[in-house]
Amino acid sequence: MERLAYAFLGLYIPLAIGIVYRKFSKNCYSTSRDLSRLVLYFFLPLLLFDSISRKRFEALVEDFFYMVSAATVIALISIIAALVVFRGEREMVLPSTYLNALYLPIPIAYTLWGPESLYLAGFYALVNTCLGNISAPLLLVRGGIKRGIKRLFRFPPFYAVLLGMLVSASKIQLPRALGGLIADLGRLAPYLALIVLGLQASDFRNIVDRDTRRIVIIRFVISPLSAFMLFPLWIPVYSLAFKVALIESFMPPAVSNVILANELMEKPERIANVVFKATLLSTLIIPLLIVVVGSI
Repeated sequence: MERLAYAFLGLYIPLAIGIVYRKFSKNCYSTSRDLSRLVLYFFLPLLLFDSISRKRFEALVEDFFYMVSAATVIALISIIAALVVFRGEREMVLPSTYLNALYLPIPIAYTLWGPESLYLAGFYALVNTCLGNISAPLLLVRGGIKRGIKRLFRFPPFYAVLLGMLVSASKIQLPRALGGLIADLGRLAPYLALIVLGLQASDFRNIVDRDTRRIVIIRFVISPLSAFMLFPLWIPVYSLAFKVALIESFMPPAVSNVILANELMEKPERIANVVFKATLLSTLIIPLLIVVVGSI
């Protein structure tokens, strides 16, 4: 019970800080953008590197298979569901499939199970980011697959995961002072990410429009139900890998969908609208998710 209470407080206090700051700040967009970049380019890579480099490589390989296969299965199910629900509208397949695999899952996993669980979210996000950035140019019409691959190689967490696995495989021991500093700085990432999400909350009116309802059905109903039924076929039910993969299956569309839409579409407003509203709705669903997964 105490762990669940800590998870709720760890989620909603930083979120509330962002919302309150937005209400009284005149330059909230700039603050949100700068904080996002700090998290993405600095604190989050440190967090992932620390989480992965401390694990035995043999354990990483098994968990890597679990998370890669889980992410691939959920992506395929989400693609099929989006094509059916949106009746073949390709542009809406991307936000249905490319989900928030780091900013929201990491704070939840961190508060429930500590830093030992974070590398699993990193593995899941690695697959999800690859699929999102490579498929975006194909789904959003303008541009080509090369642009998606270039975006992937400009994604700092990608290198943090690879470098962490290299350090683990080679059994390199970092100096204690350096390792401690990396861990301390990385722990800021989950809370800063939630503050950024709070800063992005703007209009709560008409939150459940037609597109948002469809995305909600895919992301919060079809995806988690599929995960709950299929993942136990190859992932041990009481393992951290199963719990983190289950959390990932509940996640809303990634904010990166908006960035990709701005680059590849003439009218990205539709995707931006659905990403924002689905993310807000997810903050209402997450408490139930924490209770369910925290009790496993």
